[in-house]
Amino acid sequence: MMMAVSFERYGRLYYLDPGGYQPKIGDKVLVPTDSGPRVAECVWAPQWMSEDVDRPAGGAGLASTEDLERKRAEPGAAGPRGGSPHGG
Repeated sequence: MMMAVSFERYGRLYYLDPGGYQPKIGDKVLVPTDSGPRVAECVWAPQWMSEDVDRPAGGAGLASTEDLERKRAEPGAAGPRGGSPHGG
């Protein structure tokens, strides 16, 4: 399974394994980054990939109300800051 998320509307897409979660388009999800979990928006719902692809980083689940409030309080809250969710 693979899904795509973005940290800002119309921003760069990051591809993740949704793990045991099934977020829908528009859901806010937690994405692990080098500097800790960050809130992103699901822009491509999880789909089964029939091709062999490198397994992407896993998502950390759906964002809670507390996560969303923390994101709103961050100045310039765009981007994964502190590193890619792919560890690079």
